Amino acid sequence: MAAVIDFQTGLGVADPSRNGSSTSGPAGRGPAPFRVIEGGQSVVGRRLRRTYLRRRVLAATVLAVVVLCLVQLAGAAVSAFSVDAAPVAPLSGESYRVAPGDTLWGIANRVAPDADPRGVVDQLIALNPGVVSPQGGLRSGEVLLLPRS
Repeated sequence: MAAVIDFQTGLGVADPSRNGSSTSGPAGRGPAPFRVIEGGQSVVGRRLRRTYLRRRVLAATVLAVVVLCLVQLAGAAVSAFSVDAAPVAPLSGESYRVAPGDTLWGIANRVAPDADPRGVVDQLIALNPGVVSPQGGLRSGEVLLLPRS
């Protein structure tokens, strides 16, 4: 439903189907009844609104694809330039009894203080599969084989 309003005066326009019995304006007896215009929106307006929506959806899709590609490229660039830790020397035959509160990281720092501890921890796990749990947990009193420092 819509109302017909005169934009110059701001008053409602009389409905001509009511024989003009009610008039509006300065000389009238008040605002005229509003007239209902069937239809609401024009076909052109609906078509333009659909075109606008389609363009926005297309733009959002293209933006999402571009962002996804940039994230993939950044990940590839980071992995291409990452430096792997140099492996620590293999098994030397030395052993270490785990004390309460010891961690693989702490033992790796004591065994090879100049090496990257991540590589030493990996070697400790590889050399002691039954002693070190898959999560890297240690039990005090266990004996670990140590890599050569």
